[in-house]
Amino acid sequence: AIPGHGDSTLTKAEMIAFRGKLATFLERAKAQVKAGTPKDKLIASMTTEDLWTFSPAAWAPGPRLDGFYVEAGGK
Repeated sequence: AIPGHGDSTLTKAEMIAFRGKLATFLERAKAQVKAGTPKDKLIASMTTEDLWTFSPAAWAPGPRLDGFYVEAGGK
């Protein structure tokens, strides 16, 4: 993995933990989509405080959210 932010690379354990957080985030998104949450409300409906400190709003701009919503099972 090539780091994009920060001063140091992640250790293998840190990378595995981060991957787990991303998987949890996607599972939560899938549950929201399955429950009928529309794309424009998806990010606001998600709980992420237990995963990381940055805002999931980074996924919100246009094409980023479009692909993420489809991957989560939306249309």
